[in-house]
Amino acid sequence: AAPPSLERSSSLGAADREGAPQVASERSGEQEAARSPAWSAAEELKGRGNGKYEAKDYAAALQYYQRALGALGAHPLCEAATGGGRDLVAPAATAAGAAAVRSRASSYHANCA
Repeated sequence: AAPPSLERSSSLGAADREGAPQVASERSGEQEAARSPAWSAAEELKGRGNGKYEAKDYAAALQYYQRALGALGAHPLCEAATGGGRDLVAPAATAAGAAAVRSRASSYHANCA
């Protein structure tokens, strides 16, 4: 009989097995995206916006969130995320990084709502 840990893993559904590599891919995509100064600048601006939001200065918070979106728009993977027509050396890695940029931009848009 298989050890209990193997039995549990073999009883996972197909969606669970397929989801695990995606999580690793998302993590590596975010690591790839985070190498850009645009990512750091956007995160800094978002953090400042969060501080303004907590202080109930909503107009200033919105300005910081919009600036964060602008900074993220300068990210080199932003073109890859929108199909900017670049030749990509490592399409799988860049696709994961572009997905991380899109995900972060969605989060910033939600803060603006």
